[in-house]
Amino acid sequence: MHLHKEPAAPSQPKLLVTIPEAAKMLSIGRTKFYELIKAGEIKPKYIGSAARISVAELQEWIARQGEKKCEKGESDLALSAKVM
Repeated sequence: MHLHKEPAAPSQPKLLVTIPEAAKMLSIGRTKFYELIKAGEIKPKYIGSAARISVAELQEWIARQGEKKCEKGESDLALSAKVM
């Protein structure tokens, strides 16, 4: 008896992840992640009462962090130029 096995479909990347998964993806703790949610920096999606985080939301948050750093770096450069 030989069982015919269907070829495995290529796995699709996840669109939504749990809060612990999202925190792990950012290499931060759950508590810090909940602080980001409370501050409105990351917005969860709810499926019933289950909170999920969009992978796109995480990518956008990361991009915003780079922008904040650049803006801060530019203002620091402007201040140092004024001091000189």
